Amino acid sequence: MYSEDLKKLINKARNMCKSWNVISENFGIPISSCRNIVKNFGKVRYPTTANNLKVKGNTKKRLLLGIKSLVKRNTRITSTTLMDTVNVSLSKRTVQRFLSREGYSYLNSKKKIMLTDPQKVSRMEICKKWLIEGASSRKIAFTDETRYNLDGPDNDKSWQHPKYRREKPMRQQGGGSIMIWGMLMPSGQLQCQEVKGNLNAAGYIAILKEVLVPTMESLYDDDWLLQQDNASSHTATKTQQFLESRGIHVLGWPSKSPDLNVIENCWHVLAQNIYMNGAANNLDDLRAKIHAAIAAFNSQKKTGLNIYNSFGARVMKCFESCGNLI
Repeated sequence: MYSEDLKKLINKARNMCKSWNVISENFGIPISSCRNIVKNFGKVRYPTTANNLKVKGNTKKRLLLGIKSLVKRNTRITSTTLMDTVNVSLSKRTVQRFLSREGYSYLNSKKKIMLTDPQKVSRMEICKKWLIEGASSRKIAFTDETRYNLDGPDNDKSWQHPKYRREKPMRQQGGGSIMIWGMLMPSGQLQCQEVKGNLNAAGYIAILKEVLVPTMESLYDDDWLLQQDNASSHTATKTQQFLESRGIHVLGWPSKSPDLNVIENCWHVLAQNIYMNGAANNLDDLRAKIHAAIAAFNSQKKTGLNIYNSFGARVMKCFESCGNLI
């Protein structure tokens, strides 16, 4: 398979009346291939819709049943695993062509949180408790950590033409990044703190002492709840002892439930602003972009307030869906 650029050069050379022997020597391609390239240059090739003659009848049925079985088991489908499942004597390339003509593409797996049945029941029971107790009407400090990368987000899909693909620097050895701890308050304001290194129990307690507790107590006295997920730094013994000593009430949180945490939407809004004009040049540039995005978020009070007020609807939707992801 020759590149489009190479085909253009060969066609240009032929239009300049170069002989086939000269073209073949210059590009290191057989004369017959050069002739075919020039002959078909500029012609649109449509994919064939014909069935693969090697895959028909009973063989085709067995392959389709094998695909259905692998999909049901949520198993990675490759030409090898499919052939082993149905025990057919075909080449890998034949099976790959068959999969392609059946509408399958060789793509990365879609990342998704997988919930077990007990976890779904736990989510539903906790949501039921929140609805009965009216948790959504309480003053809650929603907290979480996120990381912004120097070379942009991992997922930055956009509509692109094959000839004009966007480019981004390749991340090597993790690249540069900044971790942010954030708190979305009942007022809709977002308060953030940069985290140096990995966040352990001691670092998390320091953030609670310096940022969360003074802010929430000054605004709501003791009438507020702390929301945090089940990260190790949050559930550590030292952290629990600190929370108990300060009389901080924690909202019981189900595992694998980022969909219920409203601050996740805040991270998405910040990311859109941070990466709007491309990747940052260095960590100082990235830090400046993060601060600017936070300031822009807090200047639009309705944005944060609407996100905060969506908690009640999320709880109801999770309960009605029997604990499934929303």
